[in-house]
Amino acid sequence: MTGYIRAAYIAEALCVSRGQVLKRAGAELWPCVKKRGSLLFLENRLPADVRLALRGKEARSEAARETVDSGLSQLNDAAREAAQNRSALLYDYRESGLKPAEFLEAYNAGQTSAYLLAELGPVSQRTLYRWLRETKEAGAVGPRALAALAPRYGIKKSGAGVTLSAEERLLLKSFWLRNTQPAAAHAWRNMLLVYPHSRCTYAKAARFLHSIPPAERDLYRLGRKRFEDLYLPYVEQNVLSYKSLDMVVSDHHVLDCVVLYRGRLVRPWITTFQDYRSGKVVGWFPSVKPSSLSIIAAYYMCCIRYGIPRAALFDNGKDYRSKLLNGYQTTAKQFTPEGIEEEVQVFFQGVLPALGTGVHFTKTYSGKSKGRQERYYRILGEYLAKDIGSYVGSDTTTKPDDAVLMWRSIDGLAKRDDIPDWDYFAQAAGAMIEYINDSFVSRGRGMDGKTRSRVFAENLPEEVRRVAKEDLQHALYRSEVRKCGRNGIRHHGVNYYHQALARYAGQNVVIRNKIVTDNEMPVYTLDGVYICNAAGDYFAEGETLKAAIDRVERAKKATFAELAERGTNEVAIAAEQRTMIETALRTYNDALPSLDALFETEADSLPRAAGAEDFAGPRRPANAYKSPLEARDEDFLNYGGKA
Repeated sequence: MTGYIRAAYIAEALCVSRGQVLKRAGAELWPCVKKRGSLLFLENRLPADVRLALRGKEARSEAARETVDSGLSQLNDAAREAAQNRSALLYDYRESGLKPAEFLEAYNAGQTSAYLLAELGPVSQRTLYRWLRETKEAGAVGPRALAALAPRYGIKKSGAGVTLSAEERLLLKSFWLRNTQPAAAHAWRNMLLVYPHSRCTYAKAARFLHSIPPAERDLYRLGRKRFEDLYLPYVEQNVLSYKSLDMVVSDHHVLDCVVLYRGRLVRPWITTFQDYRSGKVVGWFPSVKPSSLSIIAAYYMCCIRYGIPRAALFDNGKDYRSKLLNGYQTTAKQFTPEGIEEEVQVFFQGVLPALGTGVHFTKTYSGKSKGRQERYYRILGEYLAKDIGSYVGSDTTTKPDDAVLMWRSIDGLAKRDDIPDWDYFAQAAGAMIEYINDSFVSRGRGMDGKTRSRVFAENLPEEVRRVAKEDLQHALYRSEVRKCGRNGIRHHGVNYYHQALARYAGQNVVIRNKIVTDNEMPVYTLDGVYICNAAGDYFAEGETLKAAIDRVERAKKATFAELAERGTNEVAIAAEQRTMIETALRTYNDALPSLDALFETEADSLPRAAGAEDFAGPRRPANAYKSPLEARDEDFLNYGGKA
């Protein structure tokens, strides 16, 4: 009956006795029917764990059948031919009706089959008995018997985990391929908890797990970054094709030591620019916390001492992606001469592109793209961090025993007070970098056992792009869009003001301030037209209150004068706007009057009676109110009762 399972089959799947199955079925009231004296249980109404065990048994049976049926496919050509010849010899033996000794005597003498004798050679009675036993155990006939007769050296061994079911393999992989890197025993025990009817042993599970391809294993257990470093290709740049200052590489690095900075212990950072061809560090800047400003300071040193590099290679860190270095585009609102507000695009050029250094980005935290710089950092850590006297180690295994004494006293030992200060560290870092550049020889590609400074000088092109100090300082400005307020432009808590900014109150302007805070700041319009140099703290009280009040009063007078000057000019409609309005009117209705006619008064547009052209109308009192919208020129002439 389709869909019904015998109790014995369920007992075999659950690895229990038939009596235990019947006892559980009675307790849980499994649906069943009785046929020919035995109980048959409805498969789709059995408990979930029982159905899972039945599917596992079916999967194992299917895998066993596939293994048996594919026995011949696992043989090489020589083993398959030998198995067929042995099967033919056994067939001749069964058909002959002779005793084994008599048959072998005739066979070895060449009386039965000369072809089999040439292929198999003489066969002993012991060998014949072994072949008969193997075929009997395999089923006497069919592919199983033929595979059993194959030589053992010709069988291709199956991979680990062949006898495991698909569910077992899937569960083992899901528990083992994790970034926490669990042990094989851990994954095996978790699999047994989820799949309690599995007969998988630990040895079998371990063989299967360790047979997983290394790339798949490391992707899930070691993480994506480690997988990419081990298995994915990378660009191999030819160092010999570069000249000095053709490309520089920059990055931040934290040193494994502590220094005293403003009364607290910090681990110092250093930002470097390294020449790609020679490996020489051409610019550096120590800092407590690296930023885009420390990058610019190191770049400034490189440009002043050696020249402007043609290209720079950075990773995708936020400091190197900053707007200050690469430039950016933004939108701002400005007023047209007709007083109409419009939105414009404003582009600010970055520091590096402004000086002609092309910027290239590599993958974040990729050591292969900046290999020479990473090796330089190891040398710097070895000879600077370890010899400065406050080395704390890169991890717990390299941490010195007295490192804890830098922060507090412990176990009766006094706290250390010989920590180097920041000034000493800055001098030591600069001296060590120069010492490594000038004294340490390198065996790397293209170095030929020379120092970095020597290789840099030998490969320096004849024409080095130099820049004047004034031009370099001019490029090291930071441009921003700011709104001009009543006290000028506020930047970093300081108000910058000039009398020329009075007409720009409430409008957006462009400021260019030095990276190092200055007392003056140039101000431009959004179109790049220079306005003035605004002074910082213009309205601050200062030493004398009277001087500050005088400055405020002068600014007020300048603002009123600017507004009065702008108020005397009538705002006329621009030519293009007049054309646009007239076109729209004509499109809507041809019978509409012209634009000039729309601005005429109603009295002027109507015909007058004869003799009424010179009549001025009744005279208004001198102090009578008249709406400006209804007034005419003669009203203003006669204002106050004067003709």
